[in-house]
Amino acid sequence: MRSFAVVVLLTALVVPSAYAADPVVEVTACGQIVPAKTRGILTADLDCTGSASAAVTLMKKATLDLQGFTLTGGSANVACYKRCDGGGCVNQGSQCAIVNGTITGATSNGILGDRVTITNLTITNTGRGVDTARKIVATNVTVTQNRIDGLNGDLIKISNSTVTGNGIFGLSGSVNATDSNITGNGISPECADTRCADIASPRRPRLKNTTCDTTYASVDTSTTCAGRHWCVCSIN
Repeated sequence: MRSFAVVVLLTALVVPSAYAADPVVEVTACGQIVPAKTRGILTADLDCTGSASAAVTLMKKATLDLQGFTLTGGSANVACYKRCDGGGCVNQGSQCAIVNGTITGATSNGILGDRVTITNLTITNTGRGVDTARKIVATNVTVTQNRIDGLNGDLIKISNSTVTGNGIFGLSGSVNATDSNITGNGISPECADTRCADIASPRRPRLKNTTCDTTYASVDTSTTCAGRHWCVCSIN
């Protein structure tokens, strides 16, 4: 009975914190900042075309839930920062999540961050769809018609997603892809004079139930086949 009582007591202590919800704020204006560990929710389509700054800024461990709406424009649609102070904003060490909607029309990057999670999201008509220094986790996303790359990061983990029609690379980074379609990228006119591919990676991509056409080995290594390719896709 003593052991049972201890288990019940521990459960009572742990469960409430595990299900504690982050504070919620409505995102209604261009340039709005969502504080750290807060869930920002879009309540309608928001058009920030012409804005010289990010349409929405997320501080560390904040989430933006688009709720099925579209966020348009800004230098970036969403910028994620660890902190901002009188000396400016620090991107390194940031963590953020963007879910449930569409982002489009940024003059630079769709999402700028360090560690970014995206879920149930469409990213289109930006420079790079997502640009990170470290890690991207993408689930059930469509990334298409971005001028440079679809997703760019040190590590990209992607599942149940489509990445197609992006200018230079569909995915650029160390790639782990499951149940995804990564085809038809490298459509920019610049591809006549530069390397373009569905996947550019410094190491052999890990693909499971995933379709792709072309690869590019972004470091010169003897482990590649047929030149600077990984030979894990239908063409190379």
